[in-house]
Amino acid sequence: MIKIFLDTNVVMDFLEKTRIRHIISSTIVRECLVGNITGCISETGITNCSYLLRKTFNQKQQNEIFSNFSKFLNILGLTSNALEKACKVNISDIEDAILYQIALENDCAFFITSNVEDFASIAQPSLKVVSPAYFLEWYEKEN
Repeated sequence: MIKIFLDTNVVMDFLEKTRIRHIISSTIVRECLVGNITGCISETGITNCSYLLRKTFNQKQQNEIFSNFSKFLNILGLTSNALEKACKVNISDIEDAILYQIALENDCAFFITSNVEDFASIAQPSLKVVSPAYFLEWYEKEN
C-alpha cells in the first residue's frame, strides 16, 4: 500500500469546502479513510490547522474532526534527528524542511503539497514532492 504525507495546505483544502482544491484533496483523504492509501500528517499539521480553523469551526467541532483524523491517518511526530537534518538543508522555510524530513524519516513515497516549488531545493528521489492533482492522476492510473 502506498504511503503518503499530506502537507498542511492539503489538509486545509480538505477541511474548508470553499477552497479551490477541496474536491481533489477530499478524494485523496477519502482514499486514506477507506484504507486504500496510508495517509500521514504531522502533529504540527494538526495544531496549525486548528489555529487556522478557529474562526470556521468551534472547539467541539475541531475536537471531533481531529479525533476522527486519528482513526485513519498516521499522526507523525518530530524527532531530534529530523530537526537536525531540516536545519542543515538549503530552504527558506524551516517548517517546510521539518515536514519534509518527518515524511522522509517515516518512509513516505509521496509528499503532497500545493506548494511543490517550495520543496525543489530539498526534494530527494526517495520522496517525490507532488501536487494533489498530480498525485490523484498518478494514483488513478496505478489503480
